[in-house]
Amino acid sequence: MEKYNWIDIQKFYDDNHTWKDIILNFNLNNNILYDASINGLFKSRNKSEAMKLTNKLKPRIQSDETKKKISEARIKYLKDNPDKVPYKLNHYSKGVSYPEKYFDEILKIYNLEYETELPISIYSLDFAFVEKGIDLEIDGEQHYLDPVIIESNRKRDIFLYENGWKVIRIRWSEYQKMKYYDKKQYIEKIINYINGIDKNIPNIIDNNHYCIDCGAKISRNGVRCIKCALIKRNKKYREKCKSICNLKKDIDELGYAGTSRKYGVSDNTIRNWSNNIIDKRIKVKNKPSLEQLEKDVDELGYTGTGRKYGVSDNCIRKWLNRNKNKNTKKINKIKRICIKNRKVQNRPPIEQLKNEVKELGYCGTGRKYGVSDNTIRKWLK
Repeated sequence: MEKYNWIDIQKFYDDNHTWKDIILNFNLNNNILYDASINGLFKSRNKSEAMKLTNKLKPRIQSDETKKKISEARIKYLKDNPDKVPYKLNHYSKGVSYPEKYFDEILKIYNLEYETELPISIYSLDFAFVEKGIDLEIDGEQHYLDPVIIESNRKRDIFLYENGWKVIRIRWSEYQKMKYYDKKQYIEKIINYINGIDKNIPNIIDNNHYCIDCGAKISRNGVRCIKCALIKRNKKYREKCKSICNLKKDIDELGYAGTSRKYGVSDNTIRNWSNNIIDKRIKVKNKPSLEQLEKDVDELGYTGTGRKYGVSDNCIRKWLNRNKNKNTKKINKIKRICIKNRKVQNRPPIEQLKNEVKELGYCGTGRKYGVSDNTIRKWLK
């Protein structure tokens, strides 16, 4: 047993190989493999796993006749044994669902005659009104998401329709979203249809709101989605602007901010319009100096200064910041030059200076470093 490398044998076996393949490749016999599986050195497959592997490696090729015979035998068995239907076994494994209990209590209030889980052929009806020939089905989300169930429901509805039944399907998730008054109204419509008062099958009221243009879901207060609203707004004001030949004059007189207020849009929108209508964007050729700008802002404010120069108030703020940044750069350059041109480049620390001033005084400390007493006072500041 110890001679064999059971890790390699197990890997080989797990790679969709059989006992016969192991015996041929590793020179073993059945007894050694059996003892290894009992001692835990080798893990073998169970019967169901072995059957799956054989069907995978050597699939059974069945003719259309045999397939037809199997399906007919299966249908006959389910007709004779309606309790053995797979859907019914799975559906009622945990008891009756809450939606079915809910509608059962509602239907009892109206004193209607119906049967629950009435077997017809291989199918089972949730609420069957036999005299009226109406089937009321309460569906969960799997009936609308799982393609297999959707296809089986389609075949089921066709079979019931051919046999004189009408099917009403209620989607439980959509019913839950409805308001109390809408639920009450919907149930009354179902009762009227069952009693023969209404001829049309009632549908759940859709509480969602949709965009007029594209049909996307939107909030209750809206009419259009954000994309469609922006498109319509741009079209509306672009047409307004195109009809105006004096856009350049408006910008010269009022500036971008003033023109934007006139048309009810932002100043950047006016710039975009001017790009399309006017060949070149209007720019301020002679910008004022920093001193002039500060005076204008003190007197007129940012918006007034913007109107004066035909720009927005944010543009005036940017001009001021740029000029201030330029001045700070100049000041920093001057400081660097001054530090390089110092007489005493290695100044003492402040604590050392304070101690020396106490001992020698300002004049004595100045003599020590070759500077005046006022320079020592500046250093201490």
